[in-house]
Amino acid sequence: MDIIVPDLPLFNQDLERPDLVPEAVKEYRQRLKAADAFLFGLSEYNFSMSGAAKNAIDWGSRGADGGNLFNDKAAAVVSAGGGVGGQRAAAHFRDSALFLNLHVMNKPDLSARIYQSPSPFNLESGDLVDEDMRVNAGKVVDALIEWTNRIAVK
Repeated sequence: MDIIVPDLPLFNQDLERPDLVPEAVKEYRQRLKAADAFLFGLSEYNFSMSGAAKNAIDWGSRGADGGNLFNDKAAAVVSAGGGVGGQRAAAHFRDSALFLNLHVMNKPDLSARIYQSPSPFNLESGDLVDEDMRVNAGKVVDALIEWTNRIAVK
């Protein structure tokens, strides 16, 4: 499993020409090309996914070097946020996933209420410390592997 936390410039269609694409975008897109599936970890901001997540999706969905790199691949989404644990961010992500032709698995899912007491996260390090939630996260990963194998083009 390769964890990608891209440091990307804001999406700009004017930079899509091969001679203008930023190096960080080229590296990110190479990693996306190599992926069999995606596990999107989303935080919720203002009832939606973060701007950084949407920006990463935008850079991965267009380009002269292969177009939509999410097309026809398996995906799962986990989320974290306030009262409903990022579920609105996950729902908005699914709207984008439809356009991208991502095959997002429905269950199991994971939504973490970050501000409950005690928080499932160590708020200083960001580590997931709640044991039940860690077990559920493992179930999501296992199910994504099974989902990827099930829908893979043979």
